[in-house]
Amino acid sequence: MHKLGLLLNSKYLLVIVAAGALLALPALLYGIPFYSDDGIVHAIYYSRFSQQLWSGDIYPRWLFGMNCGFGSPTFYFYPPLPYYLTSLIKPLFASDAYGLRQLGLSATVALISSGVFSWLWLSQITSRRAALLASVLYMLMPYHLAYDLYARAAFAEFWVFAWMPLILYFTYAVARSQKHSMPCLALVFAALMFTHLLTTLIFSPIPLCYAACLAPAEKRWTTTGKTALAMTIGAGLSAIFWLPSITTGNFIHLDFITADSIYSRWFLFGLGKGSSLRYVWFALEVSTLVLVAFLVCRLKCLGDQKRQAKLWAIVAAWSLFMMTPLSKPIWILVFPLQMLQFPWRFNTLLTLAATPLLALAFDRLQQPLISRDRLLIILVVLFSIHWAQYTFARAWSAYPALSPDQESTARRFKQLQEGPEVPQFQVRSAQSGGTSAVPALLQEMQKQCDASGKTTIIGGRGEVAIERWTWKEMDLRINNSVPSQVVVSQFYYPGWVAQLRDEQVELTVVASKPHGLVSIIVPAGNHIIVLRRQPIPQERAGQAISAVALLSLLLLSIWQLMRHGRSVSPTGS
Repeated sequence: MHKLGLLLNSKYLLVIVAAGALLALPALLYGIPFYSDDGIVHAIYYSRFSQQLWSGDIYPRWLFGMNCGFGSPTFYFYPPLPYYLTSLIKPLFASDAYGLRQLGLSATVALISSGVFSWLWLSQITSRRAALLASVLYMLMPYHLAYDLYARAAFAEFWVFAWMPLILYFTYAVARSQKHSMPCLALVFAALMFTHLLTTLIFSPIPLCYAACLAPAEKRWTTTGKTALAMTIGAGLSAIFWLPSITTGNFIHLDFITADSIYSRWFLFGLGKGSSLRYVWFALEVSTLVLVAFLVCRLKCLGDQKRQAKLWAIVAAWSLFMMTPLSKPIWILVFPLQMLQFPWRFNTLLTLAATPLLALAFDRLQQPLISRDRLLIILVVLFSIHWAQYTFARAWSAYPALSPDQESTARRFKQLQEGPEVPQFQVRSAQSGGTSAVPALLQEMQKQCDASGKTTIIGGRGEVAIERWTWKEMDLRINNSVPSQVVVSQFYYPGWVAQLRDEQVELTVVASKPHGLVSIIVPAGNHIIVLRRQPIPQERAGQAISAVALLSLLLLSIWQLMRHGRSVSPTGS
């Protein structure tokens, strides 16, 4: 019987893998969508991140190759996990300089993983066949596939769709007191925070509500508390990322995200820029499926399943409400929500909530079918055809090989080469027009300094030469007759330190004016300067919290293992 169960499970999982590979086939063949909103941005990030990682930089926060080689604090703020996972396959793609194919393969894995993890979760609350149908629809839903992959190439948010059902899978396991459920929940919640902090903000209440929904009345507080504890440990594990991210925003132009109430322009059904017909139309289609599925569940589901159907209907309704102008007072009151920029990001929760509702409804479709059952089947078929048609139309227009546009292609390849940073991550010390002025700044530096265009002396006389230039540290040989400033072609940012190598004397490092580059105050003489980056206090605090959380995770794992051992020992003796 055990072998038969494994065989049946393998059959369902193979269907999901095949469906995911088919839906992601353009990305698998051609890479991350080239003409998408953010595909080039992620290729820029990934190519620089993976290069430093494979050179020995375990956590590349400062990307030296960004901004024409002037650097950027990208991964002080952007979550790194999707790039770590993708970097595992870098050695297999020697000719893929910018990582486009690697990102496409990673996105394919993310889509298939989302279907597999959804099936694992849903098969605990419904039949395996119903879970299969709902999981395939989860992969196909328009915000998940057409928008987040082919239209926007929102690489990090796309990976979120894999972690959310896995978190709910382990939340269910916590509610059923299964072995290792709490440590596993902590690890996957940490993965979510390492992937997309903004989605974590709006998703976090859901596992707690789900745990309360699953637990019997007498164990509700205990189960919710266990879930909260696991999530807290997960948050602690990821503090190495999020603590510097949320405490150092004053060093960059993070205020661009919330300036002029950007979010208010992107409500659905409003008068703003975001009320694009296709966004509204697809949100209405998913909401219609939610409504009809809930009506089926309300009539046919009992007990635990009925409670779950109500919960997911509430989550779906709340998600839709938060995308409309009616929710604006909440956006104003809860300021962190404004960091989302776009209210339609709540489509992630709408897509998630629709999936278990559909699974529960499919599980209750039995002969003879009543009118609402037939309506659900018809709508699922019609909407699936519409979603598939639109998805592959977007995919067709996303690649030069399928829809060539020479001007756009040339412009995007220039971006890949220069590596410009997005406006909100521009360093404040750059007072010369921000990173948009970097190409001109590079030309100016090359006129003033050595052939490499990386160092120059201002405010004095002398010569400076580069002896070593790596991500780890830079050795500069300087011979100057009077005290001088050595300017290096990296933007100034907290964490830069310089010292005289032979004398172990620390030098003053400031931002040059007006360009905001690293400027080292050097005494007269013949010296070798060692310039490097060291962790800032916020990084060290995050590392300490993550270390404590890791210890807590180990203790929790040991406690659960011992507790499980005591519970089974009487029957085993």
